[in-house]
Amino acid sequence: MARRYYSRQELEEVKRDEWALRSELEPAKHPGFGAKAKYVCPICHKDGKCRVYFGDTAVWSCIRCGESGNIVDLYVKRDGMSSGDACQAVCDRYAQDKRATAPRPIVRQYQPHEASDRTPTATAECQNDNVVHKSEEMSQDNGWRRQCHNYCKACIARLWNGSRQSQKALDYLHERGFDDALIRRCRFGFDDKAMKAEQTPGGYLKFGRRAIIVPYGAAMDYYIARLLPSKNPWLDADGKEIRMLNPKDKAEPIYNQAALWFGFDAVFITEGALDAAAIVQAAATINVARVTAVAINGAANREPITNLLRDNRAKGRLIITLDSDKAGIDGMMGLSHNFNQIQQPHEAIDTSKIWPALDDNGHGCKDAGDILKYYDTDRLAVAIEAILDGTYLEW
Repeated sequence: MARRYYSRQELEEVKRDEWALRSELEPAKHPGFGAKAKYVCPICHKDGKCRVYFGDTAVWSCIRCGESGNIVDLYVKRDGMSSGDACQAVCDRYAQDKRATAPRPIVRQYQPHEASDRTPTATAECQNDNVVHKSEEMSQDNGWRRQCHNYCKACIARLWNGSRQSQKALDYLHERGFDDALIRRCRFGFDDKAMKAEQTPGGYLKFGRRAIIVPYGAAMDYYIARLLPSKNPWLDADGKEIRMLNPKDKAEPIYNQAALWFGFDAVFITEGALDAAAIVQAAATINVARVTAVAINGAANREPITNLLRDNRAKGRLIITLDSDKAGIDGMMGLSHNFNQIQQPHEAIDTSKIWPALDDNGHGCKDAGDILKYYDTDRLAVAIEAILDGTYLEW
């Protein structure tokens, strides 16, 4: 499996990307705003002494230790990479990321307002009844999105800060088969005190749990928290272990949903975000087709993606590969039915015939994440190619 090579133009675009550089740095305790934002120095770790400047390239500089450089220099000095490996890593994370998560163009349709018989007095009475108007809703939503974005940035920096807890989080991701390039590309983060669902982003729990934070999209305005294994897990009302936490009262989007319209040769639909990330990692080694994945966040969560594709068909092959258990098979059939109703071309795969039921160690493999964990990237890539060819893989 060959690695992807990047042009000099792609590398220079990443080096000019001010947002990419800022997302690598940990915000200071009192970060400030805009161009005057301050960060923790990635070399001497002094709080508030690092700033970002933008010219021909985006550059970070610390006034305390004197270290500075662009994003490639950051990878070399902070992570101990060679110059070549650093160039490959930053392009893996950002150059491909721009293709996979390019924002979908916004098409606004004119909708005439209905005639209203409200008088100024009636409007005033409505305001006095504590009605939240649309402008207020937008303002509140934008404030939440900024808070969520800042929370995700802090979690990304925390994952790479070299602490003992963050190393355990990295070890967990490595045990699941993810490499550092994919972890950086998908912007995984770490929170050592993950909030419960009813708290706001960044709200801490006194006895919180360690969790991997998975941001959604380039804007990072939504995320999920994947709780790390614990001897005393949280349980729901039915006594089942809680593994995922979601922000409260926010409609959960489709993970990597922009890929549906970006022109990939094939887009796989999975249940969980980590399963989609596993396919993205393996697909990067495939030369015969450009492949990515999206996640619908549960076998029964079929309406959001159906509504997205109702008026805007996906580009390329759309391949449903939910889990191979009963819930996944039922979800695959239900989603296929929804797609047939909206006339969205797709391929529904019975993954119980694709993924191995058990490996040699007795581990169940019901999704792409299990294949990556119990086998390796190459094996998952071969399985993806087999699905693309319409054949079954002998495990």
